[in-house]
Amino acid sequence: MNYLSRFPPLVPRLCSNFLPFFAALSILLVGAGIDLTIGSNALIQSWESRLEDHALIALPPSQQAGSVTPQSPEAQSSDLLQILHANKQITDIKFVSREEITQILSNWGSSWPGPLPIVVRVNYEGERQTLEQNIVTKEPKAIVVFPPAPSQFLHPLTVPLRLANKTITFFLILTGEFVFFLGVILSLHSGWIKHYNSLKILSHLGCSHQNLFRSLMRQFGWRCLLGGYVGVLVLIPFINGITSMLRPILQLPLENTTLYNLFFHNPFSFFWSFVIILSPLLNCLVGWGLTYCSLKLTSHKFL
Repeated sequence: MNYLSRFPPLVPRLCSNFLPFFAALSILLVGAGIDLTIGSNALIQSWESRLEDHALIALPPSQQAGSVTPQSPEAQSSDLLQILHANKQITDIKFVSREEITQILSNWGSSWPGPLPIVVRVNYEGERQTLEQNIVTKEPKAIVVFPPAPSQFLHPLTVPLRLANKTITFFLILTGEFVFFLGVILSLHSGWIKHYNSLKILSHLGCSHQNLFRSLMRQFGWRCLLGGYVGVLVLIPFINGITSMLRPILQLPLENTTLYNLFFHNPFSFFWSFVIILSPLLNCLVGWGLTYCSLKLTSHKFL
């Protein structure tokens, strides 16, 4: 019984020249799965931050109720504007139009009697309690209205989104590893068939076949390494393109248009090191190890 008799005649074979393709496809699938996890977390954080970065500030119109000549909102709220401009937490100030105020108040019930309040929309950074305290302390008549907590709106969406993300990521990584192992095993089968006669002749002559084994191990290891780096080179523009395409649909900020800005803040992060260095090297070691184990298990057939 020889090595080839272990394989049925219909077992598929794969030319070892195609091994880099399988290694690259494996890196692409695994990297896409990891990127999906990081990207979805960044997307949820972006949604939460956008729900917490603004507030409405209202001034009651009672002081202008008897005025004959109506004043502009800027003139009526000059003191409030000075307070807002002096606040370092506030990044943007915008007056809400009378049409929008009327629409908001009409949603609460019947038409609003009397003059409309002055409403200012501000974008801010930092704690909402600090912002409210600074404004109310300097302008007691101001009413600061914050949006509800993001969890009330996002929780029904984020729970199934995170579950689906974990499931898809698991299957992508599992498929990537399966593709790689399948490529290595089928390439090994093809390699044994190709070099079987040479190994048999060396055994009959009493010569060592360790040099041929080392050559096969180096060949499989280098091809796995090459395929891994090809997969990384394909992965980076692929994720960049997907991110740029989804940005207007998901309403991501402009700074999140690239893979680096969306997923990473540190160019030397562990994930970059994992994708660029560790994954191709891991493919190389796994390919070398599978070849080594296969040679050890079957070399006694030629002794």
